[in-house]
Amino acid sequence: MNQANFPRLLRLNGPTKMNRTELTEKIRYMLDELKWLQDIEPNCHRCLHCTVAESKCAKFGEIPADFMAHGCDNWEYDLVPF
Repeated sequence: MNQANFPRLLRLNGPTKMNRTELTEKIRYMLDELKWLQDIEPNCHRCLHCTVAESKCAKFGEIPADFMAHGCDNWEYDLVPF
């Protein structure tokens, strides 16, 4: 089997063989990562440009209240969890 066809996680993290336990662990790991990503809400409240307390955006200024819930295409997120 050509390694180029393997998912990136498997290509970068070692040998091209795995056992059932390793497969189960990789699946669990990827599902946990996917859940973490899916839980991120791309709105003004979670945007690097927004100061929620002041309803201001560093790029665009005042943010209408009805707009904050869904944000815009300039949304950026800080991956630091604290």
